[in-house]
Amino acid sequence: MTSAATVDPLLRVRGLEVVFPGSRRVLHAVNGVSFDLARGETLGLVGESGCGKSTIGRALLGLVPEPGQVVAGSIEVDGEDVTAAPPSRRRELRGAKLAMVFQDPMSALNPVMTVGAQLREALGVHTDLRGRKADDRAAELLALVGIPAPRDRLRAYPHQLSGGMRQRVGIAMAISCEPAVLVADEPTTALDVTVQAQVLDLLRRLSDGLGMAVVLVSHDLGVVAGLADRVVVLYGGYVVEEGTAEDVLTAPVHPYTAALIGSRAEIDGPRPDRLRAIPGSAPALAGPALECPFRPRCAYAEPACRQGNPVLETVRPGHRAACPVRARALAGAAGGAA
Repeated sequence: MTSAATVDPLLRVRGLEVVFPGSRRVLHAVNGVSFDLARGETLGLVGESGCGKSTIGRALLGLVPEPGQVVAGSIEVDGEDVTAAPPSRRRELRGAKLAMVFQDPMSALNPVMTVGAQLREALGVHTDLRGRKADDRAAELLALVGIPAPRDRLRAYPHQLSGGMRQRVGIAMAISCEPAVLVADEPTTALDVTVQAQVLDLLRRLSDGLGMAVVLVSHDLGVVAGLADRVVVLYGGYVVEEGTAEDVLTAPVHPYTAALIGSRAEIDGPRPDRLRAIPGSAPALAGPALECPFRPRCAYAEPACRQGNPVLETVRPGHRAACPVRARALAGAAGGAA
């Protein structure tokens, strides 16, 4: 495992803001998000639906759907600011430096093209491989992601494969040009538990073997705990907590992070009478937060929480959270215990 704090980051995101203009209002989906990612490191982006995590993943590749647009901030890959690059350069970087595994492999793959044709197309954009050499590389990629009889599968269409197989094909396409950064957007959604474990193990092996950095977008904290080195927790488009996966998931500071963890159903634990849910609704994303965005749903809220949106503060080395109220309470408890 690598720490982005100890090496020059491969991916550097600073002050990223993404908005979606509408007929009545502008939705502020991502608000001033910053993070670093080192080579070979896996960063988990977690939060409820609508918190901005998938939008961040798409922004990294310049794939924010219209009418969405990046209005502020920078994204640097290997020292190059891709947000300032012209569209032609962004297309060159997409696949070669940055690649994405999409949430729904059936919609991500072309239903009227064979697996082999789609892999050859991806290779043709960024390499000089053609003909038999392209077929050989395509079969090699399918074998790398664990697909049996890879040469036979080159002739298959997406509908002839299982969901797990289609996801593996999507991963093979994403890594075909050995990108530096792989964005995996909910890569195990709709897969059964056994196939989930296989896909996660595959991503882990690819990261270790190819030295790829991985941005793992997920609402499943169990998936994140099993794969991520570090975690960024998002709420209402803001980063509310970040740190190592161990610190954030076992000793959360922000009330939202603690509530997310508390709402998980433990398969092997005692069966509760009812699942715990976070009361209230997610914020409307109508504009910059003038108070803590989680305040209306927070059990620890104080009058001071209305006085501006708190910024991230260090609570322990490598661990930051945007909740001075909770940080103060935890510091006091630690002091009392001492």
